[in-house]
Amino acid sequence: MELLHLCAAFLLFLRTWVSGIIITKDAHVTCLFYEDCVLPCSFKPTGAVVIHWYKQQIPVHSYYYNKDQYGLQNKHFSGRTNLFNSQIAQGNASLVLRKVKVQDQGRYKCYTSTRKGNQETFVNLGVKALIQFVKIEMFEERVICLSQNIYPAPEVTWATDPPTDSRSLQNFTRKTLDSKGLFTIESSVSMIGNTSDHTYFCSVVSMDEMQVWTASLHHQDELFGEEGSGLLVPCMVPQPRHNFTLTWTFIRTTESIVIFTYDSRTHRIANLWEGKAELDIDQAHLGNGSLHLLNPDSLGHSGAYICTFYGFQMRHQVQTHVNITVRVTDDDEYDCRRSWWGTAASVFIFLITVSVALSRCFRLRGGHGHSDINERIRCSNKSEIPVFERQGQDEPRRNGLESVATDIHRVPSNTTLYESSKPLKQYPDGFKNDVLPHTPTENSMIKTCMIITDSSTPDTPEERHESRPQTPTGAIITLFTSEMNTEASDDKDNERNELESESHSANGVEMEITVIKRFHNKYESSTPELSQINGFR
Repeated sequence: MELLHLCAAFLLFLRTWVSGIIITKDAHVTCLFYEDCVLPCSFKPTGAVVIHWYKQQIPVHSYYYNKDQYGLQNKHFSGRTNLFNSQIAQGNASLVLRKVKVQDQGRYKCYTSTRKGNQETFVNLGVKALIQFVKIEMFEERVICLSQNIYPAPEVTWATDPPTDSRSLQNFTRKTLDSKGLFTIESSVSMIGNTSDHTYFCSVVSMDEMQVWTASLHHQDELFGEEGSGLLVPCMVPQPRHNFTLTWTFIRTTESIVIFTYDSRTHRIANLWEGKAELDIDQAHLGNGSLHLLNPDSLGHSGAYICTFYGFQMRHQVQTHVNITVRVTDDDEYDCRRSWWGTAASVFIFLITVSVALSRCFRLRGGHGHSDINERIRCSNKSEIPVFERQGQDEPRRNGLESVATDIHRVPSNTTLYESSKPLKQYPDGFKNDVLPHTPTENSMIKTCMIITDSSTPDTPEERHESRPQTPTGAIITLFTSEMNTEASDDKDNERNELESESHSANGVEMEITVIKRFHNKYESSTPELSQINGFR
């Protein structure tokens, strides 16, 4: 093994002696993203010198004839390189690379040539984008941790206080690369139990483990207060720090306001709610940053309060929703009780009025249906012609007459037939509910029959049909209602059904039917029964 090392060293010395090039050991430089970086290179000055910088055979920067030469420079490095020209005579050939990018990392070669010989120096450039912040928040049933613009990609770990089993903190982590070559890392875990049961810790660790940023979050239960009464909004940091910044933020709807700030290094305090809120600075250094609301009101102080401790590579946040209610005074309580009793009394009076009105209505309506009179037809002489109501309204009542068993009480037959030459006045939609006057003559009297139903009328049409005797009067009523049914219009069907149901349910409804000579002349020839009825001839 030693023999091999000796052979390799001899060959390197021989190559260097033959070509006249001195090769130095590689240097390692790590530069921060988008900052300026120096790649070191030195030589032994002896008069004029030629300097070339390359990155894997790509020209980066050249210097000869005592000035910079940009003709062969690659566009990727255009405007971002320079040498320490004032120090070249002292043997300083270091390259300044401005605004370092992720794409700049790699192996660079510094070539110098003088009268005494040539030299090659190699520099390995690494790029790092530091962790600048870690953000943690709750969304629905998950706790989300986020960090951006990091290179190389970091790792994420989770913890809770009080501690929980690691299997309960199964996280989902996603790393994405942007156009600048930087990583965004997002990790989330499922919430354990209730929102306020645990404090969640998310730690983002750089690849070289030189950085460990920790963010923690605790959601407290909703806090209730009363107008005019002082209220303490608690905020405790798990691990107190000597150098920290404490801020309180108030959020109402979508508006966010920083109401209090304290910097422990400068001892500077900014209180936007001077006279409305205060904080004990001595307690804050011990990790207690609770905020005391002095005189809260429901409109100006109800909302979300966020307490945030910032320290070196740490961020702790406590969120609390505060609800300030209006204080109820004795006068308000008395007015409320009085208003309640007034409302109750009004409702009671209204119900009594409605019940009395309904009772009276039912009595009035029932009085028409409880006439304990045997059904009969009364006939009398009148000097006027009563004309029926419109067909759509009276037909249900006429139909109800078909099922009524009747007895005909004959009146004196010294009356004469009504003149058939005088027709009734009609309207396009039926008979008008009116009385047509006419000049009575000695022999122009009409017969009026009144039918009074009995409460014992059968309930169903079938029962009425079986119990109805086939009397001549029934035939007249049947013929009369048949004629009226043929003249009914379609738009009166529903109304007829309702009226018919009312006529069936009523007890003792009197209906007056005017029988005139027109029906006698019309149906005498077709119905022999009409010729048998006394009083029509």
